[in-house]
Amino acid sequence: MKVTYFLGEFPVKTETFVINQIAGLISQGADVSIISISKGDMDCDHPALIKYNLLSRCRFLLSEERSDSQSKRNIRRLKDIFRTYKFFRIFKAMFSFRKLGKYGRSLKFLAAASGIDKPISSDVFVCHFGFIGVFAHRLRQLGVIRGKIATVFHGYDMSQADLLARHKQDYISLFEQTEAMLPISEHWKDKLIDLGCAEEKIFVNRMGINLDDFVSREFGRKLNVPIKIVSVARFVEKKGIEYALKSMHVLKNRGVDFVYKIIGDGPLKENYELLINKYGLNDEVHLLGYIPQEGVKKLLDDSDLFLLPSVTASCGDKEGIPVSLMEAMAVGLITVSTNHSGIPELIDDGVDGFLANERDSEALADILCEINGNKFDLEELRRKSLLKISTKFNQKSLYEELFLISKNIYEN
Repeated sequence: MKVTYFLGEFPVKTETFVINQIAGLISQGADVSIISISKGDMDCDHPALIKYNLLSRCRFLLSEERSDSQSKRNIRRLKDIFRTYKFFRIFKAMFSFRKLGKYGRSLKFLAAASGIDKPISSDVFVCHFGFIGVFAHRLRQLGVIRGKIATVFHGYDMSQADLLARHKQDYISLFEQTEAMLPISEHWKDKLIDLGCAEEKIFVNRMGINLDDFVSREFGRKLNVPIKIVSVARFVEKKGIEYALKSMHVLKNRGVDFVYKIIGDGPLKENYELLINKYGLNDEVHLLGYIPQEGVKKLLDDSDLFLLPSVTASCGDKEGIPVSLMEAMAVGLITVSTNHSGIPELIDDGVDGFLANERDSEALADILCEINGNKFDLEELRRKSLLKISTKFNQKSLYEELFLISKNIYEN
């Protein structure tokens, strides 16, 4: 079975789930190739990228570089169009407004379409993110790619308000005229149905982790004194770090002895620094920035609790199911998160982790205090947490499932 990944950019350092999934399907025996609209992080050294020589399998539709300014990108796109002399195809696209909508007037789309000398055929095209599925669908309508289309929906491609408003009608066309939607959680399956997708076209395929990369801590290990709390997150609104810091303020006021380390960076860093100063948490809270993966693993092993109080951002942006929570569970950390998006599908509150409502810093502090006070059987909770990860979020099993889904789409 020939599977072609159709992507917006490749490779992308922060989208390791895409690289891992491609490698996973290759290991399942699929004949995999890659089409990327643009070049991504060409200095990416992800092990699977190198092991499977994925760049040699990749075709880029546009000549532009990731570092190009928008004006330089537009110039490159015009050159791409006129260098190929595919004028009939360009005029066909431009005058197919009813079929292609705004894509018929998109310089990016026209340049990408003109860069395909002859139609590209595949049994199944797997597209990551809804708007990339739309792009592939429009190319298929133009006749430059041929094959069935399955689109992976991750969450923000259906929740971010401006993005959804921009693509809603395109999504309806995608639902009606392509073969399959692959949301990463039941939560996003329900959202697809709400948006008008037929349920029989939806196949949930979760993102998971490679269990071979993680070693769980020994059982019977006691909590540190002071208790050690850690987060790994981009500093953006939906990660909820603001509410984590507010809960630390509550803990300090209650006399709890703790250390909280946060790995990550992002646009809200200064806001968090101001909150740390405001709440007098400079001795307890440490912003570590980005650190190498080995350093992350060492810090996780040295910690007691993993905190990720995700929230719905003001723009509507939501999580999928955060991989960082899965990794924390795999190494035996106690996880504390929120009733947000697909997270309750990963964490069963009080059974294999803990959940508070979004933006409820007091509730987060209550949970942390009760854990610190040994109110729960943490060893039993860790066992159930490891069982959940190994049975429902095991990458190998999920790649086998995706291979079978792709085979079913192709054959039916």
